[in-house]
Amino acid sequence: MADIRVTTMSRHEIILATERQLRPDQFRPKSGPAAVCPFCPGNENLTPKEQLEWKDRHGKWKLRVVPNKFPALRIEGKSEFVIEGAESIGIADAHGVHDVLIENPRHDATHATLSPQEHKDILWAIHDRCQSLRGDRSIRDLRVFKNFGGDAGASLEHPHTQIIGLPFTPAEPLERWNRHEVYYNRNGVSIFARALENARQHELIVLEENDLVCYAPYESHFPFELWIMPKADVANFADLRSHFDVLGGMLAETFGLLEAAIGFLPPFNAYIDEAPPKDVRDCSRFYRVRYRIVPRLTRIGGFEIQTGCYINTVPPEQAARRLREIKTGAAELPTSS
Repeated sequence: MADIRVTTMSRHEIILATERQLRPDQFRPKSGPAAVCPFCPGNENLTPKEQLEWKDRHGKWKLRVVPNKFPALRIEGKSEFVIEGAESIGIADAHGVHDVLIENPRHDATHATLSPQEHKDILWAIHDRCQSLRGDRSIRDLRVFKNFGGDAGASLEHPHTQIIGLPFTPAEPLERWNRHEVYYNRNGVSIFARALENARQHELIVLEENDLVCYAPYESHFPFELWIMPKADVANFADLRSHFDVLGGMLAETFGLLEAAIGFLPPFNAYIDEAPPKDVRDCSRFYRVRYRIVPRLTRIGGFEIQTGCYINTVPPEQAARRLREIKTGAAELPTSS
């Protein structure tokens, strides 16, 4: 059972999910034989029954979507609204979804070694599972994200993405949608159009393929942070379907460049930042869906937690230039030592 709490003091929602304490952590130092990976082929009995499974021409699975064995939220929840005094509200026994997309049978695969087709398959699996979950009208918000490496919050090494469905809309994306709508109403153009103009002016573009662009945002929080987004105002991930071929190839190339530029694939968080479904709120005039890549080459500390202000040691102009030079072969590659 999970509870959700929010107070007037903080305005940020907190999910209390005690079952998460029990999840295995393959990045924690330990002695003895290596633990069995529940996501590897042959260990399917260690995961709950799959919600979605795609097989190759030999009949072997190439990706699976299963319920998280240690979920933050459960589909069985009732989402009972609770008021604790005048300043605190919450949802007890929260209804929701917590799925794991096992991206590949290979335990050592990474986003830098996956092929464009494998990236495309992951995109379609995310699309199909999210479309299915949107049929549950109790789920108000869907979040798709990937944690790679212990420093980025991953507990299992096998490549996987997570999908969480929430019974509420979090305050942070809601505030962001509101802010971008206000900007559009005042200026008659989306802030993303201006951001792309700014990226061209400051030479922050890394890759351009047809209707998509990959660039280092001017306000990058972390070194080598990258955003991939459409050049037009496409607000919802489902509306990128016709671009999944190109996006799959761009993801493969982007992560390959990132690994080459740094000398290894660093821990990272990646997530799909999109608008709510159009029948909930139509953001198509002022919002753009983004695939956001956040390498964790540095750690946040007390200053960042206290202020919300991040210290980035690699200017985005420098990061974008480095990645472009890797692409053209003009840069010297780091050694592995």
